Amino acid sequence: MKYVSKDRLCDFEFHDSRWSFVSWEDGNLTVKLWELNIHKDAEQNDCGKDMEIKEAIVTFIGIKNFTYTLPRTWQKDENGNSYTDDPLVVYDGDEAVQRFIKELESSHYASSMYFKEIDGGYEFGGIGNEWISVEFAFDSVTVEWDEYCGKAWYWGHKYQKQKLVLETPKGELTVDATVSENTEPVCANGIEIAPPGFGIVLKYENKAIFSGHFKTLEEAFEGLKAALPEGVKIKEVQP
Repeated sequence: MKYVSKDRLCDFEFHDSRWSFVSWEDGNLTVKLWELNIHKDAEQNDCGKDMEIKEAIVTFIGIKNFTYTLPRTWQKDENGNSYTDDPLVVYDGDEAVQRFIKELESSHYASSMYFKEIDGGYEFGGIGNEWISVEFAFDSVTVEWDEYCGKAWYWGHKYQKQKLVLETPKGELTVDATVSENTEPVCANGIEIAPPGFGIVLKYENKAIFSGHFKTLEEAFEGLKAALPEGVKIKEVQP
């Protein structure tokens, strides 16, 4: 391939990238990624801005310490403290790897909410058929690609956290929402998919709920209300 980056994951932005399974052999995991973005100051990027890679092949060599944690449903008690009645179930080794592969295959791809470095390795959090939480380490990693398809979708965009109080069938629940303000068009695969505007996303019962893109923040909140599951309403927007 034209571009190759080795052991430089810090050059990339993985949030909202789509992961698909390619191969698992001799402890090496290969995946295909779309909507992976690379920083403007990376050696392979001479475009002067963060860019979206059209299609990348990522190979993790020497996978070790692989764990897969089953999703749990969290609630708030009367004091606002988080708790869950679901047991903590963590798989490790080959079974954990196979569960991750199954998610990548059965849903055709998994959307990454984050892929970040942690003590002793990396953590992936994302959405396939269910919320996916895996951790693993590796000896080295290679990212390969042939071309860019446009500027990164977040280039010129702003984000802020917002706490929302929801009325749910199980009682009140306070959740974190992310409000995005796009000062430039939103692009994916080099194609404009939304004009400048606002969007809101939150996670409820291990699922990401998105408002859609709107011209005003008020319209985005109306879109979010319409996207919430039946019986769930926004009671309060906290500062």
